[in-house]
Amino acid sequence: MSHAPPNPVMSLGLGEFQYSLGQWEFSADAQVEGISRAHIADALAQDASPCRVDDVVATVSELVANAVVHARSELKVLLEKWQHMIVVAVEDLSRTPPVVQEVDHLAENGRGLQIVESVADHWGYDLTAEGKRVWAGFYFDCECADTSH
Repeated sequence: MSHAPPNPVMSLGLGEFQYSLGQWEFSADAQVEGISRAHIADALAQDASPCRVDDVVATVSELVANAVVHARSELKVLLEKWQHMIVVAVEDLSRTPPVVQEVDHLAENGRGLQIVESVADHWGYDLTAEGKRVWAGFYFDCECADTSH
């Protein structure tokens, strides 16, 4: 078991913040995963390189699922464009750090952060005044993307 990188320097590899591509607020509901995936895919289709859409959509699904299962609070999904990356973040009202579980091939769950760790170029979390923000960054330029994960 390992913790996510705590309070990382988000500017590492991300460049400067450019603008928000979208922000959506949800209650802690099992239906949120599908809705958030659709919002992210729609927003990315209008702005980003299609080479990373699947990775970003898979990641938001895992981050939202973790917030629903573990935080059990309202949550906010954010999609941001940075100079070199697309960043997806999920904010919830729990201050408990995300934990990457050890691989258990027989388990039916517990692989979400392993997926995030394997597809994201950078990821981590920050504590907020209300809880935490778990984020993942993806190079959106296909030439910059490391697809050897």
